[in-house]
Amino acid sequence: MKKLGAILLALVLAVALAIPMAMPVFAATTSVVSDTSVQIVGVYNEAGGASTYVDLSGSPLNAVRAQEPKPYPTGYTSEGAEVTGSIWDTGTGLYFQNTNPGADWIWETERAEWAANYTGPLAALYDADASRYGRVVVFQKTFNISGLPQSGMLHITADNCWEVWINGVYLTRSATAKVAGWELTNLHEASVATTGWQTVGHVAVPGAMLNMGSNTITILAANEYYWTDDGNSPSPPYVASPYRQQNPGALIFKLDVEYEEFVAAPEITVVKEATEVNDEPIGEPKEALEGDTITYDYTVTNTGNVPLYDVELWDDMGTVDTADDVQIVLSGLTDEDGDTYLDDLAVSASATGTRDYVVPWFTAGPVTNEATAWGWYDSTKYSNTDDESVAILHNPDIEVEKSGPPSVGYFLSTNATYTYIVTNPGNCSLDVDLTDDLTGAPVYQSGDANGNGYLDPGETWTYTDSQLLECTGPDQETFTNTATAVGTDAVGGSDIDQDDWSVTIFQWLPGRTIGYWSNWDNHFGRDCITEMVGRVDAASSVFNSLTADSVYAIIKAQDQKGKMDVAKAKVLLSKQLMAAWLNVQSGIGATDGNPATCGSMDAALWQYATVYLSKVSGAEALFGAPTMSVIQVLQTVEAKWNIWTADQLLLAKDVLDLMNNAQNNGYFMFMAP
Repeated sequence: MKKLGAILLALVLAVALAIPMAMPVFAATTSVVSDTSVQIVGVYNEAGGASTYVDLSGSPLNAVRAQEPKPYPTGYTSEGAEVTGSIWDTGTGLYFQNTNPGADWIWETERAEWAANYTGPLAALYDADASRYGRVVVFQKTFNISGLPQSGMLHITADNCWEVWINGVYLTRSATAKVAGWELTNLHEASVATTGWQTVGHVAVPGAMLNMGSNTITILAANEYYWTDDGNSPSPPYVASPYRQQNPGALIFKLDVEYEEFVAAPEITVVKEATEVNDEPIGEPKEALEGDTITYDYTVTNTGNVPLYDVELWDDMGTVDTADDVQIVLSGLTDEDGDTYLDDLAVSASATGTRDYVVPWFTAGPVTNEATAWGWYDSTKYSNTDDESVAILHNPDIEVEKSGPPSVGYFLSTNATYTYIVTNPGNCSLDVDLTDDLTGAPVYQSGDANGNGYLDPGETWTYTDSQLLECTGPDQETFTNTATAVGTDAVGGSDIDQDDWSVTIFQWLPGRTIGYWSNWDNHFGRDCITEMVGRVDAASSVFNSLTADSVYAIIKAQDQKGKMDVAKAKVLLSKQLMAAWLNVQSGIGATDGNPATCGSMDAALWQYATVYLSKVSGAEALFGAPTMSVIQVLQTVEAKWNIWTADQLLLAKDVLDLMNNAQNNGYFMFMAP
């Protein structure tokens, strides 16, 4: 404020003392002069001593060159408007005539007493006594500065006073205007001086008051009240013909402006910034996951010195393919070229936009999206780009669960079908490699919801495979398949998970076993039975010496009646024990099925077949194990023959009964629980 006050004080002194102010030299200069292009936008009529303002801004009049009369007392002959050496010229020391010849003395009419619109006494602006009471005329001129104004110098005078406004801001007034608001007074000597107009004012105009582009200078100028009651002596006091020229009015000025010559420098700047992930502030460092929604904010600014037209903003969405580029809608654009479209950007103005971006699955990162903004000026396109990078986190995690048929209950072979469930509990999509160490490569069935070929977090993929399992061992064979799932993320990181499934196949397939009540003659000849009995005799400690007849005697014996005791229980158990031994021994011969050669019959028990004792209440405790082979069961019965109680012997009998009648009992004792 102090600096501004000093400048204003200097201006006032310069005007009062009429001291020309030195101005620095800049790249270019322009001048504005008083001529007939100056417009009259208003008039203060002072007739009768009261001020009446007539607004002409809606239909302004053009100024005319003022007539320059000879000295009042003589001749009353008019001088032409272009006459040099006039009273006004000589009164100002020929300043404008010699220094600024382009400036003209102007007024609203050629004669002060004429009406402002030249149409006579019926016109609204008519003031027949203007030559006596004076008149205040509001002159205005609009001009253009083609650059950045630095400073100006105004040279001005008027007969009798003046006041200047630049772009609607008061600048200064002449010393002959004695009071503020002088234009509203009766223009008597107390407000407007008769003499002193001959001093040309030289007024410095600060560059800050001027605009690059359009400017307006407004000047109030007046010829003061001129009559005897104000101490003036018109001679003669009243002149009717040819003119009243006792009180002429005239204004002359020249405004010199120095400015930096304007050179168009169009420029546009775009700033792109990731601000949110899934509607939450993104934070620092900027990170996201595959599948996340990143919100970008855009700011486009006109950083040049001229407006930009047809402004657009596009985002490449992280790819080099321009076909998927998207246009960002901008808020804050204006209409600078008058085409009624809000698609322009004024100097220093900004427009903003926002856009969501979903990180694609199987993205290595960082995600780098580039925004491009452009605008047009003078048929040339100006553009700018800005990108934003967001790191993508990867924590690969894969799980596989393998399932198959029940683990037991198969004889000789089975066609096993396996199901594999592969899931991704991690935070990134995975390229899946699933193998099985026995079947090879399981076949994908379903689960890829978006069809992108990657196991995305939350997806569940299903595979299947099958294999023929065959037991080639003497007793049973367990097949364990191990599935291995490897998940590899977009940056090469991986995770491995395994799961297996086991299936047990029994080599012996029990057929129709023969119980003790069967008629063995229907299956084997007596000689063959005798041979098998010999084998039982050799393997059994209970049956030390047997014949075919003794075997028949045991098997055909009637069940004991009456109260049960150990002896009776042994009779019942011996029938089942003998049948079991015979069933076991019948499976040792050749495999041609010829009874004459004592070949294996289809009802044979395989001595190594597993018997699941835990399936019969109390049997596991009785035999001391949950499972035994057939031969172990028989050997245990014989070892406990003379130790077990009647109840224990009967429980053993039930176990052997279920073994001997395997087919009729659904192979109950040979199926795992």
